[in-house]
Amino acid sequence: MRSKNFIFIFAFLLIVISSFGIVSAYSCSFTSGSCDPQNIAFRTYSTSGGLGSNYLDDGATYKLCCDFAIGQQRTCYDGANRIIGLEGQTAEEASEPGMADPNYDVCGYDVECAAYQEGNAGAPLTSPPMTGLAISGDRPPGYDIDMYSLDLGSNARIYSFGGAAIDVVCKLGDAECSIASDCGTDGWITGTETCTSGEVYKDYKTWSCNSESCSSSTSSTQFEDCTNDDCSGGVCGTSSCDDPLTDSTTGSWSGTEYCEAGSQAFTINTIDTCANGEDISFVIYQSPSTAIESLAPVSVSSGSASNSWTIPTGSTGNYYFKAVIGSDTKTFSDLMSYNAANCGTKSVSGSTAGWWDQYSIAEYTNQEQDHPTFQENANDADTITGKIIISGITGFDGEQAKIDIYKEGTSYAYETVTISGTTATGTWTIAKGDLVGDYDSFTPNITIIDEPSYAKTFTDWMNVSIVQSVICDISLGTLSWSNSAPTITEGSNYNAGISISGINAVDTTQMTLKIYNVNSGTPISTETVTVSSNSISSSYLFEDLSLGTHTYYFTLDGCTSQQEISENMIITVEESGCSYNVGDGTCCATDGETCSNSVADCGECAPSLTNAIGNWWKNGAINTTDTILSGSINNAYQMKITGIENADEDTLYFDVYEYDLGNSDETLQVGITATVSGGEALATFSFNEATLEAINEFGEPPYKLYFQARLGTLKKDYVDIKLEVDVVEPTGCGYDLDDGICCTAEGETYPTEPTCAAPPMDISGAIGSWIEDNVTMIEGTSVSTGFSISGITNVPAGGEQVGIQFWEEDTILRGEGSSDDHTKTAYITIAEDGTFSGDLSILQSDITQAGGDENIGTSKSPYEFYLILTYNGDEKDLEDKLEVFVDNTETCEIFRTNGNLCNNYTDSGQCSADTCGVNESSGAAVDINCALDEISCYCSWNMTANECKFGYDYTTPDGTKIGSCAYDEDDSGDANGCADGFLSYTWTGNWFWDETNFGFATDQGEGYVQDLVDGKWYYDPLEYNKECVDGQKTIACPAKVQLPGFNWVNLIVALIIIGIIYGLFEWDKKNKSKKKAKKVIKKKTQTKKSKK
Repeated sequence: MRSKNFIFIFAFLLIVISSFGIVSAYSCSFTSGSCDPQNIAFRTYSTSGGLGSNYLDDGATYKLCCDFAIGQQRTCYDGANRIIGLEGQTAEEASEPGMADPNYDVCGYDVECAAYQEGNAGAPLTSPPMTGLAISGDRPPGYDIDMYSLDLGSNARIYSFGGAAIDVVCKLGDAECSIASDCGTDGWITGTETCTSGEVYKDYKTWSCNSESCSSSTSSTQFEDCTNDDCSGGVCGTSSCDDPLTDSTTGSWSGTEYCEAGSQAFTINTIDTCANGEDISFVIYQSPSTAIESLAPVSVSSGSASNSWTIPTGSTGNYYFKAVIGSDTKTFSDLMSYNAANCGTKSVSGSTAGWWDQYSIAEYTNQEQDHPTFQENANDADTITGKIIISGITGFDGEQAKIDIYKEGTSYAYETVTISGTTATGTWTIAKGDLVGDYDSFTPNITIIDEPSYAKTFTDWMNVSIVQSVICDISLGTLSWSNSAPTITEGSNYNAGISISGINAVDTTQMTLKIYNVNSGTPISTETVTVSSNSISSSYLFEDLSLGTHTYYFTLDGCTSQQEISENMIITVEESGCSYNVGDGTCCATDGETCSNSVADCGECAPSLTNAIGNWWKNGAINTTDTILSGSINNAYQMKITGIENADEDTLYFDVYEYDLGNSDETLQVGITATVSGGEALATFSFNEATLEAINEFGEPPYKLYFQARLGTLKKDYVDIKLEVDVVEPTGCGYDLDDGICCTAEGETYPTEPTCAAPPMDISGAIGSWIEDNVTMIEGTSVSTGFSISGITNVPAGGEQVGIQFWEEDTILRGEGSSDDHTKTAYITIAEDGTFSGDLSILQSDITQAGGDENIGTSKSPYEFYLILTYNGDEKDLEDKLEVFVDNTETCEIFRTNGNLCNNYTDSGQCSADTCGVNESSGAAVDINCALDEISCYCSWNMTANECKFGYDYTTPDGTKIGSCAYDEDDSGDANGCADGFLSYTWTGNWFWDETNFGFATDQGEGYVQDLVDGKWYYDPLEYNKECVDGQKTIACPAKVQLPGFNWVNLIVALIIIGIIYGLFEWDKKNKSKKKAKKVIKKKTQTKKSKK
């Protein structure tokens, strides 16, 4: 009995499995509602004997709508994919898909259709007869999609499926492609290089899609053009004469100006003789860079070549030529001018005039093109001289002309000049005393002397005016040497830099610079220098100085007998002796003697402060000006010297002085020590206001401090590097200017100034509150809500940073020492008014910390969070609590019901983490295979759109980053969403090149493609940027793909399976009966034997 039950159960399961395994998942039916255009096969005006139209006829009410993209490709392939035949495109009678050559084919993508006449096996249809698939009473095997019905084979009316004599059914085919790019990427085949006619040829594969099948063809195509046809083994070789056009090669026209069209000759010489007998080509260019004509080649002979070019009639311009021998080219700049329009014509009417830049300028004058100016304190005899250029004169080359300068319509001056080509150039000189008032205008005129009828007065004005004077003054200038105390060795020279700044004089004003030795009243150097931007720079080379010290100064003379004198420069000349030679890294024992090891052969190199540079520092930066508060103490500054030579681990002493403007400087502190390390020494000097006032002779700030460095017997003053310290009275809650006392709070005073200080920030009165009492967080993400703080006092200017501890409450006790969970500490800035307002975030890590283990659990939900404020060791419990409910329900359900797309994420954290793992399905939705090694798909949050977007990065197998594609998916056009089991959506693709994939202006060869947006060439061997395109699609929703019902095919299979199982069951039954009969006979036989 058990066996029988098992067999029936097994049979039932096989029937169920077979019914689901062999049926189609697709269907088509007529509807008057909405349907994606790609899913429409055709239209009809009625489903009970209607006329047919193509899918675009909006007048036809009913659409044969399929749940797959039957209209993705509507090209017909010899009737193989015909759905129905029509007599025309709109409101026409129909014919079944097997009918030969209807007037209009309606075809579909990857589909095959057939017709049959139920219950009339083998019987022909009514006239006219059909061709193609024979129609019988049997439904063709595998054609499992019900389509429509017809009342005749042709000239028929259309009905819903089963509503007329002839039923049409379809099946999906196995199309490989719809367009060529579905098959593969066209391209060169590596390793197929050959030589043909001296050039490199290579096989090129081209893909095509014909009748939904892929095919490819390969052709040998020229891949590279070899110079001199020197291809060998599929590779271009090297010409024996690579660069015949050398730097010495010259080229020129036989003439430079022509007035008649015709043949003009040119020649090039000094070509490398290796090119003798080779062809040389010429290209004619019109200046500046337009190619006009390529001339037939000529042969090089004895290192020269000549050719000629016929000037086109009516042309105008300057021309030059380029020579080409093989791959070597050279452009010759010699110009040949030709202007047929002006040949033989005399005219000045088309000429133009321009006032040109100055020639010379007197003191107290200035020059701008077309508008020179005199300063008001210039002498009346001071002049400005310039030039006037008149161009565009024709027919008077070499003749004389008079150029007149008119002032306010009256001739002011004139000059006779000789015309050169088409240009006449004259000079003009204007004196300040000739100006009427502060402003005059001048215009030019030209007259041909021998033919005075050719004359022209121009309207190009030059305005000359008088402006307010710049008073020349050098008394406020700063005169300085680049180094006031250089040290050099005997026999070496010293180039001293001189700088003068802060003088008041117009640019180009000339002055006299003299250099003196303090022991002589005769200058050792006198130089004329020019003012530029109120400054003067110069230098002087001191040579052949003897041992000892030499003191020099310089003077500046200018601005009407003013003179300024510089500070002294002291040059110290030391013996060369045994010292380190910086130039070549060796030591010398005596002059001219060198050795390889300074310590062993020469002794240690002597310390030096020659190149040492000093400066004042504070708070890690150079600081030469500062301000301190009156009454403050322990103001610390650092003295830092770099560039000390040969003195590491030696002690350096700093002496600090107060500068008194040339009077006796005051000593502040002597002998501050520092140890030299790495050529640097650093020491600290501290002082207060009382210290400065006690030693300052004048007793008023600002104070100027400088220091001196001592290293053994070496000394170096840094008097030029001064620290200027000013003293100001404090403000705010500190020093009270009215009564001279300090306050820390209202009504509270102190009697002495040094105790004055701003009170510390106080957080004891802080009050905090959450904007919301409770929030809900999706498990694995985060949640943010607003929090505000007030009541903090004495906040410094600009605000102050404080700590904020996050605690999750477990017991009555709070904070440190309790069993509450401290999940993290963040930092916020309190505003000057003692408040804070902003969003604070609870993360999944906070929930994990509060749970007490690493599991993401919600057993404690809701979690109660409170905050503790911390500042300089003080704490303040802000008391207000936030309840956080953690939602750990199934968060990915929305994806299973809405197409598994990235844009279903509404939380940025879930989007970036792709917690529901939908990046691959999003890729498939836009026809991107995320399983490929070179494709890296992801969901990412777009901050601008505040939406989750799909994208992918493309990297070649060798790790080269190519670019990325970001998609904008939009399903807003599908009002029903997945309610009808299918989702229609569109997308746009935006391609971005990786920052390491640089764009080039020209093609870089194999693997590079041109971007149609910016026109540059980028590396993209598989052309993935072309996959980043816009599109649209309708897909079945993951949770709602419906299977069709149990049809006749399923019934036949089920009956066969039942028959087999029933036969097995009957065989088993008969076999058991036989065994039972044998047992009875055997038992009877044994009984008879026992009786005997």
